[in-house]
Amino acid sequence: MRSLVSNLGIVIIYLPNHALVGLQIPYSKADEYVEINGNYYVLAEPTGPALLPLSKIADESKRLIDGNNFTAEMMP
Repeated sequence: MRSLVSNLGIVIIYLPNHALVGLQIPYSKADEYVEINGNYYVLAEPTGPALLPLSKIADESKRLIDGNNFTAEMMP
């Protein structure tokens, strides 16, 4: 993604035993996203087994995000 948009904000969202990617792109209320330091990041599941479209995450990931059970690391 960074090769397509050089100034794209990217975060790694760490969940227990899993990780997501957050991309600072326009979002809608129907998308899965998180707010970190006033910035919004659309979530993506970068690994399987399910193939989910951008802004859709697994039910377990959503439960953990909704419960604020995650940490985030900004990508330089």
